[in-house]
Amino acid sequence: MRLPCGHEELGRVCMYKITAQRGWTFKLRNEVEEGICEAVAYKWLKYIAGHYDSSYSENDVAFINYVIERQKRLIKAGEMGPCGAEFLKAKRAIKKYGLKDTLKLVARTRDIP
Repeated sequence: MRLPCGHEELGRVCMYKITAQRGWTFKLRNEVEEGICEAVAYKWLKYIAGHYDSSYSENDVAFINYVIERQKRLIKAGEMGPCGAEFLKAKRAIKKYGLKDTLKLVARTRDIP
């Protein structure tokens, strides 16, 4: 099951837009980029699930909650795939520093803090 445009793709598009707006001319390692994209997508899903509005159908809400719970189970089971460690690092960094400051640190170090 996937969201209409896929939460992974949405996270990736958001990151490309953000990095373009910031004028990044460098390329991050694939694992770093994927980890940040997944963390942004995860945060977006949590935001959407937590901000229910009447335009969401019951199926939309149920699906979003399913995806979030599935992600949580994968995280607990350690089955996040090849970029799982970077996803967890990015998720913790965004929680600790916020997205804006995390991206500043990534730009400076080319790695997830």
